[in-house]
Amino acid sequence: MGRHLVLPLGMGQKGRAKYSGRHLMARDMKRNATFPLHGTVKDLGYFYTALYLGTPAKKFSVIVDTGSTMTYVPCSTCGQGCGPNHQMSAFDPAASSTCVSISCHSADCQCGSPLCACSSREECMYTRSYAEQSSSSGILMEDVLSIHDGKAGIPVRFGCETRETGEIFKQQADGLLGLGKSEDSLVQQLVNKKVIDNQFSLCFGLVEGEGALILGQSPALRNVSLGYTQMVESPTNENYYTLDMKAIHVNGIELGLEPSIFTTGYSTVLDSGTTFSYLPSKAFRAFADSVSSYAIARGLFSVPGPDPDYADICFGGASSHEDLEGLERVFPLAKFIFKGNVTLDLSPLQYLFVHTFDSGKYCLGIFDNGDSGILLGGITFRNVLVQYDVARNRVGFGKASCKELGLKHRPPCSHFSQLGRNAAIEAFADGDCEPDDGSPRGSSSDSPEEEFNPPDDIVIEEPVLYDDIEEPSENIAVWIIIGWTMLVSLVLTVVYAVKKTTEILLRMGYHPVSVASIDGGATSPRGNLYKSGKPQEDASSSKIVQYIPLTEMHAKMNR
Repeated sequence: MGRHLVLPLGMGQKGRAKYSGRHLMARDMKRNATFPLHGTVKDLGYFYTALYLGTPAKKFSVIVDTGSTMTYVPCSTCGQGCGPNHQMSAFDPAASSTCVSISCHSADCQCGSPLCACSSREECMYTRSYAEQSSSSGILMEDVLSIHDGKAGIPVRFGCETRETGEIFKQQADGLLGLGKSEDSLVQQLVNKKVIDNQFSLCFGLVEGEGALILGQSPALRNVSLGYTQMVESPTNENYYTLDMKAIHVNGIELGLEPSIFTTGYSTVLDSGTTFSYLPSKAFRAFADSVSSYAIARGLFSVPGPDPDYADICFGGASSHEDLEGLERVFPLAKFIFKGNVTLDLSPLQYLFVHTFDSGKYCLGIFDNGDSGILLGGITFRNVLVQYDVARNRVGFGKASCKELGLKHRPPCSHFSQLGRNAAIEAFADGDCEPDDGSPRGSSSDSPEEEFNPPDDIVIEEPVLYDDIEEPSENIAVWIIIGWTMLVSLVLTVVYAVKKTTEILLRMGYHPVSVASIDGGATSPRGNLYKSGKPQEDASSSKIVQYIPLTEMHAKMNR
């Protein structure tokens, strides 16, 4: 996310094993793909990628969530039942020549938990409800997914939403990409079809965001040194990626925690769809006290949090978030130690969020989770490549420059041109592909591809100069003046009506909703989405955070 980034460990090590052609042939290497990530902890509270579904392919922005198993996007039949803020238009099954509606009597009618239902038209129906009173429901479809490796798309099942509520209705992202450990997840569908190896990786950037989602075993992983720890069986939900944490260190000193703390509740769960991280009460207090003592001893001072509704632990007097070395002089380094003595090193920005930009203020981004367990969210994995190696039942961690990794391994635009010229232009504009000479990168194509270079291909019309515009006639000028007068009058009337309505609502006891982002944002959500309070100047323009981290994991039990 930042301009000063931690370089990947092992980069430039000449002795590191390479993927030789002989090695790839011996392993019968399957397909792989890199999807650039967008979004930040700061602005949105989530990271999202683009999925291209159907024939012709249609683009959707979806939140990447390892705590969920279902993938869904809005359906064209949803109408006003789906939110108005989504980035793309809805999926229209009738507009795709390859779309198939799944019958509730089909073997493909699989929704995980809760189970599928049957509509009056015998359509396979799914539903997902969350603790923050949001929900998604709809029908299952099967259509082609493009993974932009120069080869044909793959049929996959996903939800076509017919109703949204709560924050799902309000969010900007179109839908969700469920990456949970389930046979119903999109990734596992690709594995079962023998398209990719049974692994994927996520890499979130620092404060400025971006990153990469990598499907399968990819050359993008070559220069990242990974330490692996085995996954363990979850005591509460088999779909969680659960690890065995053994210890927590702050400034090189192990916190004196009883072993039973690390097996509390659902143990240790990795959840990319949750923004912050959470520790059991005793572990949280020990961690917070150690960080506070270190920071205060080095000249920092306590400051109120950005949201008056929450008693955040915040500090002032530090350097800019771009000065990583400066932050490490006043905040301690920390470590999470997992089974097998595997260490996840935490720099300050992996447990702190920016209070307000350019103020030198930071707040603790790890919170008290009572006795529910340890939940590690997106903030902890900034500039860390996390590989979910399901085939070997393990998770790997490695420091990486995630923003640069996502940019470097973008697919060539020629792979998008197979979906149509508009798809390639749109992908280039969004930073999802890189202009090339037509040569596929990372995999071979069965057919030659058309060279695509958007900057040369996009025609920019000559600007119209002011001197070239004809003088309007007298009558036209009069009508323009009348039109502007009516417009100003209408705007003033609306403003007055809104002001009076607000005054009436406040007298009745209603308060404005302020749901904002985290880094540099105003009201940092801690569990209750709806809270009164005036947003600060640095708040996100959207004031919306999807999948707000709750102090209870139950919010995500049925995703």
